[in-house]
Amino acid sequence: MTIEQFVDEMDEKHIQVTKKIMAILSKYEPGLTPNIIKTMGKEMIGYAQDGVFKYALASHPKHLSFHNMVMYCYPELNDKYLKKMKNAKFRKGCINFIKLDDFSFDIVEKLIEDSAKYKYPTDQQLSKK
Repeated sequence: MTIEQFVDEMDEKHIQVTKKIMAILSKYEPGLTPNIIKTMGKEMIGYAQDGVFKYALASHPKHLSFHNMVMYCYPELNDKYLKKMKNAKFRKGCINFIKLDDFSFDIVEKLIEDSAKYKYPTDQQLSKK
């Protein structure tokens, strides 16, 4: 399945947000190419850096998830954006957007811009490879 086919099968509300996040990722992470991956038991649009999973987008019936493993590796990044996205549900390495009307592309763009500045994969991740 291609990325376009995968996106076309998403809920209509998720398509616009997914395409915009993908455009932001290409802007700040131009060396990363999206692929369909299966992780956590679900197919997603995934991005890897040096063979290590970095970002993913998943459409669920009730929400859209943006997985950001940089946030997982650097908790201060998670903490910073947790305070800025009060309407999103944060996990260690992902953000679930339930009400897309409350979605802020400006904040997500800044999160991706900041994430791209951190060393990734970390030395610990590389040592496990």
